[in-house]
Amino acid sequence: MPEMGLRMASTTPISFLFLLVSSVTATSGESMFKQSLKGRCQRIEIELCKDIPYNMTFLPNPMLGHDQPNMQTLQAQTEQFKPLIKTKCHPHLQFFICSVFAPMCPKDIPQAVTSCRSLCEQVKADCKSILDEFGIPWPEPLQCERFPEQANGLCMNPPDGPEHQKPSPVFRPSLTHHTSKVPSCPKYLVNVDPADVNGVCALPCDVNVFFSQDDKDVARRVMVVMGAVNVLLASFTFFTYLIDRHRFRFPERCVFFMSFCMALLALPQLFPVIWPTVQQRACETMHNGNSYLTFAGYENPRCLLSFALSYYFGMAASLWWLMFAFTWYLSAGRRWVPEGVEACSPYVHLIAWGTAALATIVVLVMRRVDASELTGVCSVGQMDAEGLLFFQLLPRALITVMGTSFILLGLSGVCQEGQLLRRRGMDTSKNHKLVLKLIMFCVFYLLLVGATLVCDYLHFVDMHTLNTATLHCKQFGGVESGSCRQPPRLQASRYILSLIMSLLGGAACSLWILSPKTFASWQRAIFCGMCSPAPQKTASASRLASSSRPLLEPPIPVAPPPHPPTHYAPLHSTHSTHVWRPSNVV
Repeated sequence: MPEMGLRMASTTPISFLFLLVSSVTATSGESMFKQSLKGRCQRIEIELCKDIPYNMTFLPNPMLGHDQPNMQTLQAQTEQFKPLIKTKCHPHLQFFICSVFAPMCPKDIPQAVTSCRSLCEQVKADCKSILDEFGIPWPEPLQCERFPEQANGLCMNPPDGPEHQKPSPVFRPSLTHHTSKVPSCPKYLVNVDPADVNGVCALPCDVNVFFSQDDKDVARRVMVVMGAVNVLLASFTFFTYLIDRHRFRFPERCVFFMSFCMALLALPQLFPVIWPTVQQRACETMHNGNSYLTFAGYENPRCLLSFALSYYFGMAASLWWLMFAFTWYLSAGRRWVPEGVEACSPYVHLIAWGTAALATIVVLVMRRVDASELTGVCSVGQMDAEGLLFFQLLPRALITVMGTSFILLGLSGVCQEGQLLRRRGMDTSKNHKLVLKLIMFCVFYLLLVGATLVCDYLHFVDMHTLNTATLHCKQFGGVESGSCRQPPRLQASRYILSLIMSLLGGAACSLWILSPKTFASWQRAIFCGMCSPAPQKTASASRLASSSRPLLEPPIPVAPPPHPPTHYAPLHSTHSTHVWRPSNVV
């Protein structure tokens, strides 16, 4: 069973990362990536529609459904309407047909704009009789219920003028839309969707809204230095487990999986070394060239990678802390033997890696990924107050409280057992050393987590207050209502402190391995001491000694047993005839 736990420990993170990437790929359809990845304005290439008042269309075309035809198919479909257009049953028939197969894409509103329903009804009333004469039903793409009402949606009507007037190249059809009812964003923010009343006013990449440029420079230096230190310490801790894994058993192994997570969650802090600008790491670009910090988008693959590393392994590290506390409680509080805890190791791995993967998938499906203006790191709750509360603060606070409870219950059991051992006159110095090391590790880790939770709570309060003037400005009336005012600068030192506290987890894990045995293990590994064969032991003796002895131990010379005596003194008895004789069995 311990071997099964080892195999699962090495393959589970990779398996869950594969599951995570697969889920992102599987959900990259209409529900998640429709607006951020698929919609683009492109020049019209249909021959029939090259002389209409506009020259840009929106692809993919929502009027044609999910099965988007290629350009050759579109050419063939529109050519079928030429005989009907030549009948001149309606002066704007060509404009109407082109609005279906090549809807207009306005420069300031990147979406498909087709004709209003009133124009469809006029065209159908004038031209349907011609199709009926030949027994041809009215085409499905031209059904009028598919077109928006003039008063309820964004639509267009043909240009006014003579029937055969050729429109000028710069002329655009009139948009029938109550733009005065759609709030606008402040000038220092980017209006991601001008036609949406509940749209987002995102933070631009090149504007300092909440932090100054000096604050961003300091944060960049801190995150690179602390990220590198955290990666080195956490990697040293995890590799110590790899070179001497038989020395550590549960609950100690949970610390090493924590260090593995700590090393990977710090990698996004080193992204500025590879991609220096925030534009490369955490921004998305609109069709008009404006760029904004990622908010509920997935167009930037580096931002998605930053989120996957920081959030998945951050949540997994917290869960491994909980598993450490739980297995400690089983060992110390419930008096479980090491073999019993080892038997539960597959379930421990499943809870830690699986729960973190599930939370990450939920965040992706709910489109809660956003970027930080200060650091340019993508995660959850950087700008979204609700995402910070439900996907960061509450889960981590609950995990911390549960883990602390298990630790205290385990310590209570150790104290009771120590009292019993001292009453029997037994040595409890080893127990004291173990408890001291555990207390030092837990206190250091809880101080880091507590400081991070406090800073995140203050960040939640800031975002909950300022979102009404920034991201959710349009929902409160926009600039027209006077509620979207320039927000004050935030205190960068508090956010930098939170960044430092979150990157000291590797140092906390390294406290667990500070002992002469660790240096002896590395000495054997560096000088190839592990190449020599280990002493052969029975299975039961190996299991009993693996938790307290190093992997390589010199054989202990054993003296041969003494030979049994060949002569025995006679025993005095009342019967002199019965005398003990030497035994033939040795």
